Amino acid sequence: AVRAPFARPGRTLGLTLQAAAAVATVLVVASLGTSLAQFAEHELEPWRYEEVARPVNPGDGWQTSRGDDQLGAANGEEAGLFTKGSFGDFDIDVYGTLATTEVIDRTVVEGRWFRSGAATPEAVVTDGFARHRGIGVGDAVELELPSGPAEVVVVGTHRLRSAAFFVERAALGDMLRRSDTADVLWVMGRPGPMSEFVSSSHMVEVERPADLVEEDRAARSMIMGIFWAIGIVVATVAAIGFASSLQMMVHDRRRELAAVRAGGASSGLLRRLVLSEAMWVAVVGAALGAVAAHFGASALMAFVESGESVDIGYAYATHMLAPVVAAALAGVALLSVLAVRPVVRCSAGILLR
Repeated sequence: AVRAPFARPGRTLGLTLQAAAAVATVLVVASLGTSLAQFAEHELEPWRYEEVARPVNPGDGWQTSRGDDQLGAANGEEAGLFTKGSFGDFDIDVYGTLATTEVIDRTVVEGRWFRSGAATPEAVVTDGFARHRGIGVGDAVELELPSGPAEVVVVGTHRLRSAAFFVERAALGDMLRRSDTADVLWVMGRPGPMSEFVSSSHMVEVERPADLVEEDRAARSMIMGIFWAIGIVVATVAAIGFASSLQMMVHDRRRELAAVRAGGASSGLLRRLVLSEAMWVAVVGAALGAVAAHFGASALMAFVESGESVDIGYAYATHMLAPVVAAALAGVALLSVLAVRPVVRCSAGILLR
């Protein structure tokens, strides 16, 4: 069983690569799903709020006083600003918070958190975006906001994985020409009644981290559904190719197997012989597929990260490794039994003609 595959190196190589392709395809798709799920989990982890309220009408907002540290501080609330912008060709989120904000963990990867009152507004940028775009601590960068270009000085990088900038709320208000206003209200601690002023001044929509997780899961399921459909097609094609190649191998060896059977070998022995040869090839193919999946999925995620300038992160689907390999070996075992059936059912005399 070990020597036989080397007698037909071309056929053996084809079977090995087909088995590797099937295993690798499934593991690549599983690794993409694992990486995206991990990204979503890490993206929410630094935030400390329990609820966030925004006006239903994007043009609405709440008046604040620069002297107030927090809006509705008695309820554990903090008012801020949020806007979409761009840096070069990349879309970014821009958050305006207090310099002493408790909305997000202020621990930085490099540098420090921004301080209030700087002549040129200070900003903290997400670490992955900074690395992909070549932004360093101390750099003065220009952001394109809805109100026009605005310059900030980067003083630190944060572990949040999306493309985002954090600046002082008052400074962002000046950039947007919306001084002393807020359009986001974060609620920390136990969710409770929002500031009476906020809830009565405008219609608001309230979101919770669980809502965002559910929205992300729905979007991710749609994307993964497409990936899995492609993966299943590729794996099925590889499995069909493997079955066809195995059938041809058994057909080419029918006289050899018939001679073994004429020498007194039982049908069970012939099945075990073909099964052993196929399983040896399948084990090598599965190992190659598992290794190829690791490097392939890693390279694919690196390509996506460089294109989107975000730190999605890569996580190999180790939890799927054993089930996928076991399913592949079980499939090969079934195909081997089916491939050898014509030889087993036919008499040795007929096969030797």
